[in-house]
Amino acid sequence: MKVSCADMAVIEVKFQRNIEFNSQQETQVSVKVEPTYGVNEDPDAENSRLMLSFTVGEEENKNMPFFCKIVIAGIYNWNGASAEDAEKEIMTMGANQLMSFITSYFHDLTLKARLQPVILPPIEFDDM
Repeated sequence: MKVSCADMAVIEVKFQRNIEFNSQQETQVSVKVEPTYGVNEDPDAENSRLMLSFTVGEEENKNMPFFCKIVIAGIYNWNGASAEDAEKEIMTMGANQLMSFITSYFHDLTLKARLQPVILPPIEFDDM
């Protein structure tokens, strides 16, 4: 089976910096990553969509240095496999591809917001 990314697009970006946050204060910031898989309604089509929603912090929480939400979507094609086998491959390979893009995008956002750049640890989607 061959799975490939046909297209990728940023769907939503929201970044709010809390100017009043005390940068001397050590803070634990929550990170949430949610994949959403959608198969093409045409049973003969060998493509599907994977969206990854990435959220850091909590919106309107004044005890956080910032809030960030990035949603990205990819369209994936496959051939020579069942839709179920393709979904397993896309949920792993596709999620890793999209997360790689989000990691870089997020790093740039924090840098441009004049914060210490945040480098996210790798997230593996093999077990999802």
